[in-house]
Amino acid sequence: MITWSQVTASRRWPLMGVGALLCLVTLYLFIWSPLIDDIERLRAEIQQQEQESRAALFKIKALQDVDQQLLRIRHELRERFQNIPDEVNPRNFRKDVMDLSRNLHVTLSSWKPDAMVLRDQQTYKNLGIAIKVEGAFFQGISFLRGLEALPWVQSISSVKVVRKSMVNTETTILMDIKIEGMAPSVFEQVKKLLEA
Repeated sequence: MITWSQVTASRRWPLMGVGALLCLVTLYLFIWSPLIDDIERLRAEIQQQEQESRAALFKIKALQDVDQQLLRIRHELRERFQNIPDEVNPRNFRKDVMDLSRNLHVTLSSWKPDAMVLRDQQTYKNLGIAIKVEGAFFQGISFLRGLEALPWVQSISSVKVVRKSMVNTETTILMDIKIEGMAPSVFEQVKKLLEA
């Protein structure tokens, strides 16, 4: 058997090179390669976490926007329903419309609730009421604005305006208006929700 000291210098260098190369290959296979794979896996996980974080921040922002909108709507509803009397019935609605027409100097010539409303006021959520109003054009527009501001009015579903006559510079109009209002049972539900 040949010992290391017996090997000539010209043969030692290639053996040392092969040994060094084997050491490097062993280091790469058992240490560097798993580390590189771990680093790549960690980078992929970091990117995934960053994407999830951005998505979560986007959802948080969207939820904050929704929360702000809900608070705004709740505030508007509280203001709108603040003026509702304790006893709510369609007669009070008619009184509100009559008072509004008197204040704006327009004539309320017709008030026709839907037949369903007359039978059972608690069952139906919408009160359909058709009214006819006569007066000056600008007072008629002001009447529509005032009507829309009444707390029990959900919407004004249709308005038909007909020019009746013109006296001096003022135009008299006749308006057919269809109101969708809230039934008394809805008021009670809304009041309970606003108190919560």
